[in-house]
Amino acid sequence: MSFIPACGPATNPFTYLVPTSNKQSFEASLSAGRAAFDEGDYEASLAHAERAIELNPDSEEAGILYGYSQLGVIGVTPMALITKLMSKSSSTALTAESSSGDTLNQLSVVLGITDAEFALLGTTDVADPSLPVIIPVCAEQARGAVDKLGRVNAAILALAAFVDTDAKISGDVRHGRASVETYRSLRAKSHFVWAFTHLTEALAFNKVLSYTTNGGTKSNLEQRADKLKSQSVTTPDQMSSFVNQLAAFDKVVAKIMPTSGTCEPNGPTTMLKALLNDMLAVNRGFGKLSGVPESLTASISKAMSKIEALQSSVDTSAQNAQAQAMKGQLTTKITATINDKLNELAASGQTISAEDQTTACCAVFSISGGDAAALPDMCKANPPTAASCAGQ
Repeated sequence: MSFIPACGPATNPFTYLVPTSNKQSFEASLSAGRAAFDEGDYEASLAHAERAIELNPDSEEAGILYGYSQLGVIGVTPMALITKLMSKSSSTALTAESSSGDTLNQLSVVLGITDAEFALLGTTDVADPSLPVIIPVCAEQARGAVDKLGRVNAAILALAAFVDTDAKISGDVRHGRASVETYRSLRAKSHFVWAFTHLTEALAFNKVLSYTTNGGTKSNLEQRADKLKSQSVTTPDQMSSFVNQLAAFDKVVAKIMPTSGTCEPNGPTTMLKALLNDMLAVNRGFGKLSGVPESLTASISKAMSKIEALQSSVDTSAQNAQAQAMKGQLTTKITATINDKLNELAASGQTISAEDQTTACCAVFSISGGDAAALPDMCKANPPTAASCAGQ
């Protein structure tokens, strides 16, 4: 795979800017770090990379080694992710509707999250004790609580100076470090590790949003939707009960994946928005690599195309629209399951009051991320809007 930028030796023009007294130590640290990395001793590689950065904070090569080493320490290698991505792309018929959530779920085995780590990443909702779900903490809190995420976060902060400005996301404050526009001879390597550090964080956050306790292919949220679908609804009372349960389910989904507002004053980024930023950075990082086969990038680039089209900006409404689109991708299967049930009820001639129909349609509208095209048949004649559903 010649397109993969290696972590090995390269000429770094910033070497010549290091004071003479530090130059020898800087070069020695880089050489020792590369050797340790090649031997699989990622802790030692990281220590040498940290020393090199201390001696020369503007070294692109030291930043790249630091990023690779942090991933190595937590047991993630780009090759493992590449293999999974190419397998995913070759085994799935991809369209513009491809789900980034589906891609992340298939990659999830690359990054393990323990029960103890899950406990630090959110609180557990046990409205259905057999299918608990996690209400996530803010992204900032998550990065400070779990070592894996802290390491990935540190790598992103170190790499921000060595990627092009248009590979960064305006809504991610970690990308604020000014990009070095000269003396960068390792652009491909920088963008490569930039993409994979963000993908690693995205995998962790997606594991929280799509939490499962039975080791199966379906998240607990999807299984809760399956239980809703399996209910017998043959009387008006059962219909009202079903709609009330659907509305309660929507509120849980909204807690897990809020699409507007801030998380909290001291940690404003919701996990959904952080996942969105990560996936946008992955897509843009891949876009900076020439000669990369489509089999590697297709499952992400096609899934993100609609979200990219919404134009990431500092404008809150644009960011909220992107978050809604991301939510819609993550809940595609849940929305389809609920729609199947509602269409089944409509086809059976079951009576549903105007009030219950409004409640049900608003719930689906919310769960789908406001996607009017995802509404069941009963909602299409008078489709809900954010304004009409306010207060539901």
